[in-house]
Amino acid sequence: PIGVFAKYWIPYYSQKYNIDQAIWLDGDVIVEGDIEKLWNVDLADNYLAGVPDVISAVLHAKVGSKFAGHTLNAGVLLFNCNKLLEFNFLEKLAQETNALQDNALFVEQEALARVAYNHQLLLPYRYNVQTFQDVGYSVLSSDLFSGIMHNWLGAGGLDLKRYLQPSCSDGLIYHYCGCLRPWTASGVLNPYTDRWYRYLKLTQYYDFSAVIKSDLLCGASTGVKRVTQTYRWIRAVLRS
Repeated sequence: PIGVFAKYWIPYYSQKYNIDQAIWLDGDVIVEGDIEKLWNVDLADNYLAGVPDVISAVLHAKVGSKFAGHTLNAGVLLFNCNKLLEFNFLEKLAQETNALQDNALFVEQEALARVAYNHQLLLPYRYNVQTFQDVGYSVLSSDLFSGIMHNWLGAGGLDLKRYLQPSCSDGLIYHYCGCLRPWTASGVLNPYTDRWYRYLKLTQYYDFSAVIKSDLLCGASTGVKRVTQTYRWIRAVLRS
């Protein structure tokens, strides 16, 4: 969606409010502590700070890209606005984005990684707990499925656990990215779904049972199709 590119203009917004740094948070996050801890991270001469994107790291490693482990998940970012303005950040991002277009899975993340390469600070995982990957980590921990998953994504023995993080009990920001979102049928597989609804109950938007019922029914239909396809794929792998 085009809204993901709004973050490109953050350094320019900062001039209006006379601030030298800013925090970007996606709409699908919950914050479970004082966000000042993120604000007080010392950026030094870095342009950006964030947590590596798990899926991007795996995909880059699979194709041998130099960006393996350096693509930040764009859902939680700390911007060094002054440095970015000096660097003519927006123009460089526009060039990279136009060059990438449909040749990247997460275009804005890839553009940010290319422009800020060697000038980005990697933060501890607790600042952007990518909740979907806990399912992946538990699957890879299973003797039954680890071989299947490695054949599927492993690219000749790629160690996926190098890129996946174990469960994070002291997370500051939980990010519901990926396909296992709490408001979809597949959310039942997300170990952090209860946490999402605990906060939703505190808002004025919790009373939407008719809407969510419709969404869940639609998601359940899609989920059944996906499960069927996955079962057929696993059966084919096992037979081979």
